[in-house]
Amino acid sequence: MSDFVNAKKALIATAFSGTESDTLVYTPSGSKDCVVLSVSICNISATDTKVDVALKDSSATTNIAKDVVVPGNSTLELMAGQKYVIKNTEKLIARAESASRLELLMNGLEQT
Repeated sequence: MSDFVNAKKALIATAFSGTESDTLVYTPSGSKDCVVLSVSICNISATDTKVDVALKDSSATTNIAKDVVVPGNSTLELMAGQKYVIKNTEKLIARAESASRLELLMNGLEQT
């Protein structure tokens, strides 16, 4: 992996709802990798909902959060102190079980 010294901040916000299907949150551009520093999910609806967040490539899915309940009208921070690397062959996906309105915010450093 290349040096991230001259990396830029990537701030990605994606809205998704409970369709029981994967929502693409982020994929690195070109042949670049990304270090994910934080991921938060905001539940805009009043109903609690379960959420999955994962890294996915053509052959495997690696769960970051599985069946995590995000209470209604609140925000859940999924990462506290750890970091993930999203390789240029992977994508960050999210899925919700119910029709809640959710927003996912990712903060990271992408190679320049």
